[in-house]
Amino acid sequence: MRRKLFAVVFALAALGTGLLTPCRAQEFWTGLTLRAKVTKMVGVQVEQQFRFAETIGAYKSAVTEASLRLRPWEHLGGALSYRFTDRAGSGRADDNDRQRWSADVFYTLGSGDTQWTLSHRFRYQQARTAGEADGEAKTYVRNRLLLAYNLTKRVQPYVSGEFFYRLNGRNENQLNRFTLGLETRIGKKFTLDTFFRVEKEKNVKYPETAYVVGVTGLYRLSFRRKDSSDAEDTVPASL
Repeated sequence: MRRKLFAVVFALAALGTGLLTPCRAQEFWTGLTLRAKVTKMVGVQVEQQFRFAETIGAYKSAVTEASLRLRPWEHLGGALSYRFTDRAGSGRADDNDRQRWSADVFYTLGSGDTQWTLSHRFRYQQARTAGEADGEAKTYVRNRLLLAYNLTKRVQPYVSGEFFYRLNGRNENQLNRFTLGLETRIGKKFTLDTFFRVEKEKNVKYPETAYVVGVTGLYRLSFRRKDSSDAEDTVPASL
Protein backbone atom coordinates (compact mmCIF):
# COMPACT_ATOMS: atom_id res chain seq x y z
CA MET A 1 0.00 0.00 0.00
CA ARG A 2 2.84 2.40 0.83
CA ARG A 3 4.52 1.69 -2.49
CA LYS A 4 1.30 2.44 -4.38
CA LEU A 5 0.80 5.66 -2.46
CA PHE A 6 4.40 6.69 -3.14
CA ALA A 7 3.97 6.00 -6.87
CA VAL A 8 0.84 8.16 -7.05
CA VAL A 9 2.50 11.01 -5.14
CA PHE A 10 5.57 10.79 -7.38
CA ALA A 11 3.50 10.90 -10.58
CA LEU A 12 1.41 13.85 -9.39
CA ALA A 13 4.52 15.71 -8.20
CA ALA A 14 6.19 15.21 -11.56
CA LEU A 15 3.14 16.50 -13.40
CA GLY A 16 2.92 19.47 -11.06
CA THR A 17 6.57 20.26 -11.69
CA GLY A 18 5.82 20.29 -15.41
CA LEU A 19 3.03 22.79 -14.88
CA LEU A 20 5.32 25.15 -13.02
CA THR A 21 8.52 24.73 -15.04
CA PRO A 22 9.65 28.04 -16.60
CA CYS A 23 10.63 27.37 -20.20
CA ARG A 24 10.95 28.96 -23.60
CA ALA A 25 8.01 27.30 -25.34
CA GLN A 26 5.54 25.94 -22.83
CA GLU A 27 2.40 24.46 -24.37
CA PHE A 28 -0.94 23.04 -23.23
CA TRP A 29 -2.73 20.29 -25.17
CA THR A 30 -6.28 19.14 -24.53
CA GLY A 31 -8.87 17.15 -26.43
CA LEU A 32 -11.22 14.19 -26.65
CA THR A 33 -10.98 10.88 -28.51
CA LEU A 34 -13.95 8.66 -29.39
CA ARG A 35 -13.00 5.02 -29.99
CA ALA A 36 -15.60 2.49 -31.20
CA LYS A 37 -15.42 -1.23 -31.88
CA VAL A 38 -17.26 -2.26 -35.05
CA THR A 39 -16.32 -5.94 -34.90
CA LYS A 40 -14.07 -7.96 -32.61
CA MET A 41 -11.02 -7.06 -34.73
CA VAL A 42 -11.98 -3.74 -36.38
CA GLY A 43 -12.53 -0.36 -34.78
CA VAL A 44 -12.74 3.31 -35.71
CA GLN A 45 -11.46 6.36 -33.86
CA VAL A 46 -12.00 10.13 -34.11
CA GLU A 47 -9.84 12.62 -32.20
CA GLN A 48 -10.22 16.38 -31.74
CA GLN A 49 -7.37 18.19 -30.01
CA PHE A 50 -6.58 21.84 -29.29
CA ARG A 51 -3.07 23.13 -28.60
CA PHE A 52 -2.07 26.37 -26.93
CA ALA A 53 1.35 28.05 -26.67
CA GLU A 54 3.19 31.03 -25.16
CA THR A 55 2.63 30.22 -21.48
CA ILE A 56 -0.70 28.61 -22.34
CA GLY A 57 -2.18 31.97 -23.29
CA ALA A 58 -2.33 31.79 -27.09
CA TYR A 59 -4.14 29.45 -29.46
CA LYS A 60 -1.67 27.50 -31.59
CA SER A 61 -3.53 24.85 -33.58
CA ALA A 62 -6.46 22.45 -33.79
CA VAL A 63 -5.90 18.81 -34.73
CA THR A 64 -8.61 16.56 -36.21
CA GLU A 65 -7.81 12.91 -36.89
CA ALA A 66 -9.79 9.88 -38.10
CA SER A 67 -8.41 6.33 -37.84
CA LEU A 68 -9.25 2.78 -38.81
CA ARG A 69 -7.91 0.41 -36.15
CA LEU A 70 -7.20 -3.29 -36.69
CA ARG A 71 -6.67 -5.76 -33.84
CA PRO A 72 -6.34 -9.30 -35.31
CA TRP A 73 -4.54 -10.60 -32.22
CA GLU A 74 -4.65 -9.67 -28.54
CA HIS A 75 -1.13 -8.21 -28.41
CA LEU A 76 -0.65 -7.07 -32.03
CA GLY A 77 -2.54 -4.39 -33.92
CA GLY A 78 -2.32 -1.54 -36.37
CA ALA A 79 -4.00 1.64 -37.58
CA LEU A 80 -4.41 3.79 -40.69
CA SER A 81 -5.00 7.49 -39.98
CA TYR A 82 -5.65 10.83 -41.67
CA ARG A 83 -4.98 14.07 -39.77
CA PHE A 84 -5.73 17.69 -40.59
CA THR A 85 -4.02 20.41 -38.56
CA ASP A 86 -5.37 23.97 -38.57
CA ARG A 87 -2.44 26.22 -37.64
CA ALA A 88 -4.23 29.55 -37.95
CA GLY A 89 -2.99 30.67 -34.54
CA SER A 90 0.64 29.69 -34.99
CA GLY A 91 1.84 33.13 -36.07
CA ARG A 92 4.59 31.67 -38.28
CA ALA A 93 4.41 32.10 -42.05
CA ASP A 94 5.77 28.60 -42.71
CA ASP A 95 3.26 26.94 -40.38
CA ASN A 96 0.34 26.63 -42.77
CA ASP A 97 -2.41 24.04 -42.43
CA ARG A 98 -1.14 20.47 -42.69
CA GLN A 99 -2.46 17.16 -43.94
CA ARG A 100 -0.94 13.92 -42.69
CA TRP A 101 -1.35 10.24 -43.52
CA SER A 102 0.11 7.58 -41.25
CA ALA A 103 0.27 3.81 -40.77
CA ASP A 104 0.93 2.22 -37.37
CA VAL A 105 1.90 -1.21 -36.12
CA PHE A 106 1.94 -1.73 -32.35
CA TYR A 107 2.80 -4.64 -30.09
CA THR A 108 2.10 -5.02 -26.37
CA LEU A 109 3.66 -7.24 -23.71
CA GLY A 110 1.49 -7.64 -20.63
CA SER A 111 -2.19 -6.97 -19.94
CA GLY A 112 -4.50 -5.47 -17.36
CA ASP A 113 -3.84 -8.49 -15.15
CA THR A 114 -0.04 -8.02 -15.06
CA GLN A 115 1.86 -5.45 -13.02
CA TRP A 116 3.75 -3.96 -15.96
CA THR A 117 2.85 -3.33 -19.60
CA LEU A 118 5.46 -2.65 -22.29
CA SER A 119 4.33 -1.36 -25.69
CA HIS A 120 6.12 -0.52 -28.92
CA ARG A 121 4.58 1.49 -31.75
CA PHE A 122 6.10 1.87 -35.21
CA ARG A 123 4.67 4.67 -37.36
CA TYR A 124 5.29 5.68 -40.96
CA GLN A 125 3.89 9.10 -41.85
CA GLN A 126 3.79 11.65 -44.65
CA ALA A 127 2.72 15.27 -44.15
CA ARG A 128 2.43 18.20 -46.53
CA THR A 129 1.02 21.71 -46.58
CA ALA A 130 -2.69 21.66 -47.41
CA GLY A 131 -3.45 22.78 -50.97
CA GLU A 132 0.13 22.31 -52.21
CA ALA A 133 0.01 18.94 -53.93
CA ASP A 134 3.31 19.62 -55.71
CA GLY A 135 5.15 20.58 -52.52
CA GLU A 136 7.66 18.29 -50.84
CA ALA A 137 6.06 15.93 -48.36
CA LYS A 138 7.85 15.45 -45.06
CA THR A 139 8.26 11.74 -44.42
CA TYR A 140 9.09 10.34 -41.00
CA VAL A 141 9.56 6.98 -39.36
CA ARG A 142 8.66 7.10 -35.66
CA ASN A 143 9.38 4.56 -32.93
CA ARG A 144 7.81 4.81 -29.48
CA LEU A 145 8.41 2.70 -26.39
CA LEU A 146 5.92 2.99 -23.52
CA LEU A 147 6.23 1.37 -20.08
CA ALA A 148 3.12 1.43 -17.87
CA TYR A 149 2.63 0.31 -14.28
CA ASN A 150 -0.79 -1.06 -13.31
CA LEU A 151 -1.02 0.63 -9.94
CA THR A 152 -4.68 -0.35 -9.56
CA LYS A 153 -7.35 -1.46 -12.01
CA ARG A 154 -8.14 2.21 -12.64
CA VAL A 155 -4.81 4.05 -12.23
CA GLN A 156 -1.84 3.56 -14.55
CA PRO A 157 1.30 5.76 -14.43
CA TYR A 158 3.55 5.50 -17.50
CA VAL A 159 6.72 6.77 -19.15
CA SER A 160 7.48 6.82 -22.87
CA GLY A 161 10.11 7.86 -25.36
CA GLU A 162 9.52 8.51 -29.06
CA PHE A 163 12.07 9.18 -31.78
CA PHE A 164 11.29 10.90 -35.11
CA TYR A 165 13.56 9.90 -38.01
CA ARG A 166 13.29 12.09 -41.13
CA LEU A 167 13.55 10.44 -44.54
CA ASN A 168 13.29 12.41 -47.85
CA GLY A 169 17.02 11.96 -48.49
CA ARG A 170 18.00 13.49 -45.13
CA ASN A 171 18.01 10.28 -43.13
CA GLU A 172 18.48 11.82 -39.70
CA ASN A 173 16.84 11.99 -36.30
CA GLN A 174 15.04 15.36 -36.00
CA LEU A 175 12.94 15.13 -32.83
CA ASN A 176 12.93 13.25 -29.53
CA ARG A 177 9.81 13.19 -27.35
CA PHE A 178 9.78 12.06 -23.70
CA THR A 179 6.56 11.77 -21.68
CA LEU A 180 5.59 11.10 -18.07
CA GLY A 181 1.88 10.51 -17.64
CA LEU A 182 -0.96 9.18 -15.53
CA GLU A 183 -4.02 7.43 -16.94
CA THR A 184 -7.12 7.21 -14.75
CA ARG A 185 -10.09 5.02 -15.65
CA ILE A 186 -13.39 6.72 -14.75
CA GLY A 187 -16.24 4.28 -15.09
CA LYS A 188 -16.20 1.56 -17.75
CA LYS A 189 -15.93 3.76 -20.83
CA PHE A 190 -13.90 6.88 -20.01
CA THR A 191 -10.15 7.28 -19.43
CA LEU A 192 -8.48 10.56 -18.42
CA ASP A 193 -4.84 11.03 -19.47
CA THR A 194 -2.70 13.74 -17.83
CA PHE A 195 0.92 14.09 -18.88
CA PHE A 196 4.06 16.22 -18.97
CA ARG A 197 6.10 16.05 -22.18
CA VAL A 198 9.47 17.33 -23.37
CA GLU A 199 10.15 17.65 -27.09
CA LYS A 200 13.71 18.32 -28.27
CA GLU A 201 14.50 19.16 -31.89
CA LYS A 202 17.74 17.93 -33.46
CA ASN A 203 19.59 18.48 -36.73
CA VAL A 204 17.56 21.57 -37.68
CA LYS A 205 18.72 25.15 -38.23
CA TYR A 206 17.19 26.59 -35.06
CA PRO A 207 16.51 23.68 -32.65
CA GLU A 208 13.98 24.30 -29.90
CA THR A 209 12.86 22.49 -26.77
CA ALA A 210 9.14 22.50 -25.97
CA TYR A 211 7.59 21.65 -22.60
CA VAL A 212 4.03 20.39 -22.90
CA VAL A 213 1.34 19.79 -20.29
CA GLY A 214 -1.64 17.79 -21.51
CA VAL A 215 -5.08 16.71 -20.33
CA THR A 216 -6.99 14.49 -22.75
CA GLY A 217 -9.91 12.08 -22.57
CA LEU A 218 -10.79 8.80 -24.27
CA TYR A 219 -14.39 7.57 -24.49
CA ARG A 220 -15.02 4.01 -25.64
CA LEU A 221 -18.06 2.96 -27.63
CA SER A 222 -19.13 -0.37 -29.11
CA PHE A 223 -21.43 -1.18 -32.02
CA ARG A 224 -21.33 -4.85 -31.09
CA ARG A 225 -24.25 -6.45 -29.27
CA LYS A 226 -21.89 -8.50 -27.12
CA ASP A 227 -18.47 -7.23 -26.09
CA SER A 228 -17.28 -9.49 -23.28
CA SER A 229 -13.61 -9.56 -24.36
CA ASP A 230 -12.31 -6.08 -25.08
CA ALA A 231 -8.75 -6.46 -26.37
CA GLU A 232 -8.40 -2.67 -26.52
CA ASP A 233 -8.44 -2.45 -22.74
CA THR A 234 -5.27 -4.53 -22.37
CA VAL A 235 -3.08 -1.67 -23.60
CA PRO A 236 -2.68 1.95 -22.48
CA ALA A 237 -5.35 4.28 -23.83
CA SER A 238 -2.66 6.31 -25.63
CA LEU A 239 -2.23 3.47 -28.14
